[in-house]
Amino acid sequence: MRKVYYPSCKLNEWFPNTAQAATEYMEKRQDAVIGMCCRDEDTKAGPDDTAVFNCNTCAIFLDEWSDAGSSISIYELIDGDQGFSFPDHQGKSMAVQDCWRSNDRPEIHKAIRSLAAKMNIQIVELDESGADSVFCGEATMMPMPPYYPEYAPDRFGKSLPDWAFQEVDPEERKEKMRAYAAAIPVDDVICNCAGCVFGILVGGKRPFHILELVFGTEK
Repeated sequence: MRKVYYPSCKLNEWFPNTAQAATEYMEKRQDAVIGMCCRDEDTKAGPDDTAVFNCNTCAIFLDEWSDAGSSISIYELIDGDQGFSFPDHQGKSMAVQDCWRSNDRPEIHKAIRSLAAKMNIQIVELDESGADSVFCGEATMMPMPPYYPEYAPDRFGKSLPDWAFQEVDPEERKEKMRAYAAAIPVDDVICNCAGCVFGILVGGKRPFHILELVFGTEK
């Protein structure tokens, strides 16, 4: 069974050094084939493949659209890698921001926290975490990209909550992000979603993608 890793367009765009480190890790440590976009027909995972993702939207598309026999996050693979050398963040307190798009994946929530613990990070839990998270930055306050229901008709169609992707005025979005971030009791926030990173940044706190911390590529 092959592992096919989908690097994520957002990770490549926003965190190119981190994206490169993650791709190299998947090639060298996990012997993975590197796919293109999760919606690309030419690198579509097959029934004998495990699709590997870092992006929560990719995960949803891969589960509903691809033919992959199974899917798993890169976070779980790194967490299970006994030979991985983790950086030491010296007991720093950081909040964990779970994303609404992965609120049905407790294995991701568990892996993120396990990775943080292995990096000597003191985790601060938020009131809405894990399956209770409804946060995805400003992304769900803007119209839904039109291709979402095409590749995930269940999650972005039949199962879509009423509050999601309702357009909000840009200034009001910023105010909502500032109010949300103000309630986080620490300055540094761990995310595993580009939309969450952007929302926390707009809100005035300091977000880190978990893979930045894992690979030591944070700015």
